[in-house]
Amino acid sequence: MRPDRLIARLPIRAKLTLVYAVVIALMLGAIGVFLYFHFKSGLDDGLNGTLSARADDVSALLRQESLRGLAHRRNVLAGSDLTWQVLSPEGRVLFTSSGPGAAALLNPAEVRDAGAATSYVDHAERERLLVRRTRDGGRVLAVRSSLEQRERALELLNGALLGGGGLTLIVAALAGYGLAGAVLRPMEAMRRAAAQISYADPQARLPLAVAEDEVHRLGVTLNEMLARLERARERERTFVSDASHELRTPLAILKTEIEVALRTDNPPETLRAALRVAGEEADRLSQLAEDLLVIARSDAGRMDLDRREVTARRLLEDVDRRFRVRARESGRDVTVEPSGDVSLVADVPRVQQALSNLLDNALRHGAGTITLRAHADDGHVELHVLDEGPGLPTAFLSQAFERFSRAHPGRAGHGSGLGLAIVDLIAVAHGGRASLRNRTDGHGADAWLDLPSV
Repeated sequence: MRPDRLIARLPIRAKLTLVYAVVIALMLGAIGVFLYFHFKSGLDDGLNGTLSARADDVSALLRQESLRGLAHRRNVLAGSDLTWQVLSPEGRVLFTSSGPGAAALLNPAEVRDAGAATSYVDHAERERLLVRRTRDGGRVLAVRSSLEQRERALELLNGALLGGGGLTLIVAALAGYGLAGAVLRPMEAMRRAAAQISYADPQARLPLAVAEDEVHRLGVTLNEMLARLERARERERTFVSDASHELRTPLAILKTEIEVALRTDNPPETLRAALRVAGEEADRLSQLAEDLLVIARSDAGRMDLDRREVTARRLLEDVDRRFRVRARESGRDVTVEPSGDVSLVADVPRVQQALSNLLDNALRHGAGTITLRAHADDGHVELHVLDEGPGLPTAFLSQAFERFSRAHPGRAGHGSGLGLAIVDLIAVAHGGRASLRNRTDGHGADAWLDLPSV
């Protein structure tokens, strides 16, 4: 299995611990390398200083007393682990501190390469030699020191760094594992609480971390989501309950009228009246079903709009033409005020549906002349429907666009309470809003759509 896939399968706690351990290991490695080379450099500087000091002493005696003087001073220049020799230009030993018969410390090539400047030569990491040509230019001075103590010190340092670093890494990894567990503990508590939340307990919420950190904000966001779901559930439950209630009345009336029509002793007039009422209730059921379908599609985010440019005058005149006969039968007048060249981009059938609902409400609940008006204002177009009736109760205005709300809930024949809700849904789908108020002159209501002009 590829390493990246293997890491991807690890739990978050293990991933955090792994990353933490890798970072600590890199830091310890860098510190160890720095300490090792710094310590090694210090040892080398000290050793080189010792060799140079002995070389200076031998050179001084050699200048003052020549080789014969060195023999007399052998004991003074003796050192526990330092050996020095004076070699001829050909590499022959002229004098050695270790006594007659000692082998040359340098081979002929190293003797030839020796210069006036001091140089250092390591032999197999076992010994180090200082090489310097004397001032007479012919002889070569070589001072040797064993590297055994240096290598032993470096080995001890390596062992301390590896042992201490390994122990530190293990402790750090365990601490990182515990820290990751502490960080993830609030999330685990939220997971357990989420697993216990059910449809039977919609008000349950996730526990929040004490610290107001990212985990706390995640819990707040999830609790807000649960609150929205609870409100949606409650709205759906209320919607289903209200829809069932709305369907019950027309179905009961329809059943009653059908039973009346089925009686064999009814005169033709009674039969026609029963069938007329049944037809009206069927129309009401059909309209209610259509309204419920519009609301259901809107809630599901599927209110597709076919936007086209249209003039406000055309929209108002089409609605006026649709309700002209009904208004005349009700003894009411509908007037369309001139709107100039006001235009907007909208779904024409949907906007006409919204205006029809407003006009239908004006015919049902208002009085006097109904006025259709449009005007543009700062990138928006307002389509107004005004009547001259008694207006609406003040308490109803704040909830007028809620589903199944009615200005007079106790009266029969006042619609399903979905008309204004659908108006609001259509306005919001266009990026606008629907509003309702009583007219400032105290005669009638003013309902309108506020839609973007483009």
